[in-house]
Amino acid sequence: MGAARGIDEGLISGTLAKKNFIELLGLDKMDKVELANVKGNISAMVQIGSVGGAALWVPSKQSCSIYSY
Repeated sequence: MGAARGIDEGLISGTLAKKNFIELLGLDKMDKVELANVKGNISAMVQIGSVGGAALWVPSKQSCSIYSY
């Protein structure tokens, strides 16, 4: 899970730096406090999504032939 989490964090930080993304969400028009709040919320949603994905994957691990003993 560590590598996947690092990839998620790297992708969202790269996305937040993209000019098109900044303009699309109007991040360039926000003050420092509002911008920090929005970036924090976006990052938190990515983390919540990864936890949800991991929770859905665990039950499927039981039926996966790779993990059969």
